[in-house]
Amino acid sequence: MVKFVSGLLLVSVLVGVAGCGGGSSSSDSGNSASNKETRSLTSGTGIWNSETDESVTCIEKWSFPDGYSIESLNLRASGTFSFTAEATSGERHLLVFTETVPDEAQACTNSYYEGLPANNSYYLDFITDDQFDVYTAFSGGSSLGRFDR
Repeated sequence: MVKFVSGLLLVSVLVGVAGCGGGSSSSDSGNSASNKETRSLTSGTGIWNSETDESVTCIEKWSFPDGYSIESLNLRASGTFSFTAEATSGERHLLVFTETVPDEAQACTNSYYEGLPANNSYYLDFITDDQFDVYTAFSGGSSLGRFDR
């Protein structure tokens, strides 16, 4: 009887180990970390400032309440915008302006908004949740400047 119980125990252990499959698997179980990042222009105050380079300090302010508004020296413009909040980590987020209230007043000398590309699009590269660099292309190129919340 002892041999039978010992043999049954040994068979149970062998079947249990073989059934585990050694613990490694090449298939993805869906638990891998996502490489997406989500950013917000409107969280917190929704106000972003950038100091432009010129002889007199000029702060350009982009605000994102329900739409957007731009303040740059004497310029005041506003409108609607669309923003791609989610992007693959390391990629830039698309920001598109649609101006509804234009203002022809003088902007800061190196205003990013005054230099808005023809397609009204900028690409934002977030350094942190509270800081981004502005580009005119999805990849490559030089930053036009940096905004801080």
